Amino acid sequence: MYAINPSTERLHLNERTGLLKLALETGADIVPIYCFGNTDTFKLTKGCRSLQPIARLFRTALLLFYGRFGLPVSFEVPLLYVIGKALRLPKIRHPSTQDIEAAQKQYLAAVQRIFNTYKGLYGWQHKSLEIV
Repeated sequence: MYAINPSTERLHLNERTGLLKLALETGADIVPIYCFGNTDTFKLTKGCRSLQPIARLFRTALLLFYGRFGLPVSFEVPLLYVIGKALRLPKIRHPSTQDIEAAQKQYLAAVQRIFNTYKGLYGWQHKSLEIV
């Protein structure tokens, strides 16, 4: 959570499967989306790493961030939203763990494909996407 790397964008999606399970149960489509630039809208203060033990103890995020003028007002940065092709998922009343994992694999691959295809358009040729 506190590791910021200028050459890597990090998404915490590997353990987040509730939406995919719901989509399988209802037969809803999932649309992969990536927003380029959202990690530049605020900056973290340098002391955030010292809050990590407390955050783990209380199982919450403790971040000291700032934007324009040192206030919680976002920096004006251009944002590029890329909307991928809808993923058609089958309707499964009680999806198994394998069904959910297969849908997740498909979704994460689509997000990765969006990032790799459009990162140059945003000027992020040097960046990579890490999904954890």
